[in-house]
Amino acid sequence: MCGMRLKFDVFNRQLKLVIRPGTSLFYLKKLPHMDTAGITSRCMDLQHVIFLDYDNIEKWLIVDELKLLQHYYLLTPFYLFTTKEEISKVSGNQFGNYHAICITKLPIHMVAEIQDKTHIDWKYKGMLRVSRYKSWVLRAAPKGDKPKPTYLGLVGDLVNLNNMVSEAHLNLLKTLYDIDYVPYANLDGQTDTYITTYKTGVGGNA
Repeated sequence: MCGMRLKFDVFNRQLKLVIRPGTSLFYLKKLPHMDTAGITSRCMDLQHVIFLDYDNIEKWLIVDELKLLQHYYLLTPFYLFTTKEEISKVSGNQFGNYHAICITKLPIHMVAEIQDKTHIDWKYKGMLRVSRYKSWVLRAAPKGDKPKPTYLGLVGDLVNLNNMVSEAHLNLLKTLYDIDYVPYANLDGQTDTYITTYKTGVGGNA
């Protein structure tokens, strides 16, 4: 006897029934249903900037990690954002969910390599395969009653400023946030980037 799978969408939930010989399994998960918008990592010349998405992690761990990445890969500084931040009752440290953006332009395989060296959400690494823009996306708009991410500041030193950087991403970040000034010396001169709209769940961390 072969197995059978059934799916039912009810009240923003998906019920999955898996029937196999001698067993039946039920799964219930939220369906994405909240509209929001995000920035994509892709540049118009098919290069990418570096997007990182961390969930449920102490802030100092991210700061240390970003500094190490900057040193090892000779990157410009990172812009750090949070979608949720609080103080741990155990350690007394700040922790939560964070986004990091470095606008140094790199080939896609290099961005993937850098992501593999980090402690970002493992599902985020695979976003490239499902995004219709074939890029990584970070939310930049409200989601339900959650505001857009909050800008926290720069992480890293003002070094490697001769790297080619995405002027389009820089201008978009300036439009959305009051980001710190960085004296980049090698803007790519491109002015367009991709903004994507998508659906997400209310309980999502991003």
